Amino acid sequence: MFGLLRPCLIRLSGAVATRQTFGNLADCLKIAESSQSIATTDLYEAFKFISSSGQIRRQAIHDDRFVTLLDQLDARISTLNCSYMGNFGIRLGLIIQSLGNLDREDPIVEKSVKVIERLCTEMMEKSGNIKEISQLAFAAASAGLQHKFLDYAKQNLTLNIENADPDVLNLALLASYKTKVHDKVFLALICEKLSELTDRFTANDVVSTLRSLEKTSLMKGFLLRRLSMLIHDNLEQFTNEQLAQCCYRLSILKFQTPVQYSTILSLLEPKFQQLSIHLQIEVLASGCMCQCTDANERLVKLAKSITLTDKVDLAGLVNYIYSCVYLKLYKGDHLTGALEEALARSPFLIRKYALLFKEAYDTLSLECPNLTLELPEAWKMALENYESAEHDRCIQTSIIAETGNILKTSAGDFETFSKVGPFTVAFADVARKLVILAETPNTLGGLALAQSNGLQGGNYKVLGMASFENRVCPSGFHCSHITVDDKMTLHLRSRKSELSYAFKRFDKSRLGVLSHVQFVRLLGAIGIHLTRQELKFLQFGWCTFSQDIATEEDIRGGFTLEDLEALGRDFYNDEVIATKVLESLQEHFGPCNTLDKQELASVLMKLGMDYSGV
Repeated sequence: MFGLLRPCLIRLSGAVATRQTFGNLADCLKIAESSQSIATTDLYEAFKFISSSGQIRRQAIHDDRFVTLLDQLDARISTLNCSYMGNFGIRLGLIIQSLGNLDREDPIVEKSVKVIERLCTEMMEKSGNIKEISQLAFAAASAGLQHKFLDYAKQNLTLNIENADPDVLNLALLASYKTKVHDKVFLALICEKLSELTDRFTANDVVSTLRSLEKTSLMKGFLLRRLSMLIHDNLEQFTNEQLAQCCYRLSILKFQTPVQYSTILSLLEPKFQQLSIHLQIEVLASGCMCQCTDANERLVKLAKSITLTDKVDLAGLVNYIYSCVYLKLYKGDHLTGALEEALARSPFLIRKYALLFKEAYDTLSLECPNLTLELPEAWKMALENYESAEHDRCIQTSIIAETGNILKTSAGDFETFSKVGPFTVAFADVARKLVILAETPNTLGGLALAQSNGLQGGNYKVLGMASFENRVCPSGFHCSHITVDDKMTLHLRSRKSELSYAFKRFDKSRLGVLSHVQFVRLLGAIGIHLTRQELKFLQFGWCTFSQDIATEEDIRGGFTLEDLEALGRDFYNDEVIATKVLESLQEHFGPCNTLDKQELASVLMKLGMDYSGV
């Protein structure tokens, strides 16, 4: 379907340096000690070497000689061509990322931001190409600039989208993520173009695209499905490091099945110790996040074989702690050592890792309280803030709103976002010991610990809403509290952007109209199967069927995106659901005038209605 991947080529515009001309950082910074002007080629090689790894970046920015390099770059900006400006920009953007939360009063930050601002202004005057502009837009976004150049870069990419390669598109995604301004139309345009280019993707393109989607938490089912197929159809063309990265990011994006994980794990196991420590932890965490229960024994062996060092960042420690709790690896010092190391550090985490840590810590406090360490005050405040921010974001999402509306008509008394033990759950009926969990892009582990180890251990029945159509819900985590038609309504109402994207993929002629056959294929592709009568209801005209094949000569017009959205807005509404339930009751009981009390109570119970007064 996608053809073979061509050999992986690292482009100059990539986010990782490809060639080092300096043996170490000391040699690199030594060129700044000369009183003479540094040649532009040597200056660029110095920036490229410094940006080549996080460790080198963090060491360089605390050296006074790095400021000298910035001064040298600032002095020659007006003489640089656009290619140099773009490449200097992306290197400087990577370096400034290592400063974490930017302190505008820090002299290095102040100087770096000033240089990037000048590069942006100069680039607008010289009108660089799409790649050079995207590189510099990434740098500006990394520096937290509110510069008109960012709008200029967005307009430039929109106008020249047909000429964009995967590197440019992924840089645009990351720049959008860093500016915290999410233009849904712009992001959809980028993802659509990436989908079109997948036939020509290299292994490195696959890794870069998954990295961008993971950073932005974009759950683009069509694009993820193509990337997943590319990986599993061409496993031999990926290095072990690339497979580990792909495996982890697919798990975070909730697009990794246990079978797929087992396949990749079988390839990585023989050379597991050759992977870097952070990749070892990511491979381990991937299996736990996708809940590959068949591989639990293998995962325990991997966890025990990992030796934590001070080079493991806080996100890596959180992944390891979560994995140990998931696998119930409580004996030995594997878990306690990781906990002590994590809590000794400042709780500087992105929200999804903070929520993952809290789920693991809360579960540990219930299952094995003797191993639970006291949270420092800074950690307590940070976790409370992260949880509060996630609550404020989730309560506005369609999945919560629609589920809440459905539950209002149920017999239960559900509270929204209440505490059940240490866990905060989306909906809880304490009287009936029933809780409903809701997945969000920030719930990395699929709430596996909360629903199985924590809540079910407290004799709660746990149901769940998986917010992503591509997510395969683990056993016992389902939506039995919602009717089939309700689930269809929820699915469609919360997936307008996906429906729009699907429509564009089938609208090859770009006319905005699909024929009857195209429309039926589209519905089937996204899992909607309507009866012939239901299709006729939505048609502009009537179509004839010959041997169950639709003929189009009778159809007036065609199907538009509005028709597709109407399935969720008008066709599957409360009135239709009520009518279908009534039809089912009439079919069940027939024309009889009287009903058996016990039989009626049984039917009402199945419908989730109050039958106590029968």
